[in-house]
Amino acid sequence: MAIIQVENAVKTYRIGEVETRALDGVDLGVEKGEFMALVGPSGSGKTTLLQIIGCLDKPDSGVVKINEQDVTHLNANQRADLRRGEIGFIFQFFALVPVLTAYENVELSLLLNNVPANERKERVMGLLDAVGIAARSIDLGEATTAERPEIRVTFDARDRFGRRLLRRRAKLRVLGARGAVG
Repeated sequence: MAIIQVENAVKTYRIGEVETRALDGVDLGVEKGEFMALVGPSGSGKTTLLQIIGCLDKPDSGVVKINEQDVTHLNANQRADLRRGEIGFIFQFFALVPVLTAYENVELSLLLNNVPANERKERVMGLLDAVGIAARSIDLGEATTAERPEIRVTFDARDRFGRRLLRRRAKLRVLGARGAVG
């Protein structure tokens, strides 16, 4: 069963009178359990395709299916619901909310999915403990200038791992080279 099916996807960006066709009739199928890499030169449409697969954008024409559901014509709220429940993003670069603690950053997806407070606390603390930072749930804003880069790198890698583990229902992971689509 294909978890991703893209058929004849076309996406054109317009800036003034200049048109750039980022996708021109792209077909792609990804089966459950399959690992795939999109490779190509800068400007070849990799990020655009990932944005469309991740329901962050829509093709101008063509069909996109996620788990056999046609997502091509979903509105913004429907796409957001699908992303929250079915698609997990793994960002290459720093993707934490800097004003939140490590605990709050990991907890964020559980809050969005209305997980009860007692279950949230148990799951977040278990995950932070599993990656060795349960006792260091500090506010990044209070770290010294010298500590910030080290804390950010540590929390970035570990919190991304923690948030991935929290998303029990997520079946599709979208990774990107620029951090914008992760």
